[in-house]
Amino acid sequence: MKRTLKSIGAIIIMGIMLTCAYLVGTAHTGDTMAEKWKDNYVDMRTVAEFTVVGDGLYLYCNDGSGYYWEP
Repeated sequence: MKRTLKSIGAIIIMGIMLTCAYLVGTAHTGDTMAEKWKDNYVDMRTVAEFTVVGDGLYLYCNDGSGYYWEP
């Protein structure tokens, strides 16, 4: 009898843990950083070419824009 109750308790606890893990994994906020990201960062997937100059780096993007990066 005790073994059966222990097994049922373990199954219930595992079910609760799986449910909580699923809910935590699917819960997310909306895209709140999109505008801030676009204004402050360069999408490296759009970089078509780069040129190394002294201590800096010129990045040329597909849309024709260019950026100078200095470490």
